[in-house]
Amino acid sequence: MALKYHNFFSLLLLLVNLSFHGNIAAQNAKLAASFIFGDSLVDAGNNNYLSTFSKADVPPNGIDFKASGGNPTGRFTNGRTISDIVGEELGQPSYAVPYLAPNTTGKTILNGVNYASGGGGILNATGSLFVNRLGMDIQINYFNITRKQIDKLLGKSEARDYIMKKSLFSIIVGSNDFLNNYLLPFVSSGVRVSQNPDAFVDDMINHFRSNYTDFTNWKLGSL
Repeated sequence: MALKYHNFFSLLLLLVNLSFHGNIAAQNAKLAASFIFGDSLVDAGNNNYLSTFSKADVPPNGIDFKASGGNPTGRFTNGRTISDIVGEELGQPSYAVPYLAPNTTGKTILNGVNYASGGGGILNATGSLFVNRLGMDIQINYFNITRKQIDKLLGKSEARDYIMKKSLFSIIVGSNDFLNNYLLPFVSSGVRVSQNPDAFVDDMINHFRSNYTDFTNWKLGSL
């Protein structure tokens, strides 16, 4: 089983490396935009717009976040998320806005969009105890919508260059599939009967591989 887990986390590391490698130009010049996928580690407020038990809209969340004056923003932290920090260090002019926020329209999306959702995971069943959350399937579909909007704003050729040369993509996901799915008996009782841990990890890898294929195609504007 150790080998299975090693392969799974090696895959995640590879995908992170590919995201950085595909945007070398963004590292050598100021970053224009970042597009963020994942769970509560990088959620910037999407869950504020969902009827969910997974929320971070009350103190002490946000108490050290200068951009909000110390008020909660939906980030599951006292300050910035790791994606906020990376974006700042690479010269991104503004934080990526939550996809579900009402002001995430027009040229605002050219600063980047955050699709992450507290409680979300790779598998659709993950986080069901929170009632609502955005899993990876939904997040990738939302990115496809954003990608088409960028095409309309910039034209297809310039939009492709903007995405491939001036943007950073990060995917931070997977822990909830264990903590809020497989390891919770009342959520995963059916899965436990049919899947041992190795089979569960294989299922995660296969689902994530499908997600990443769709994401790459839409990132390139090929679908």
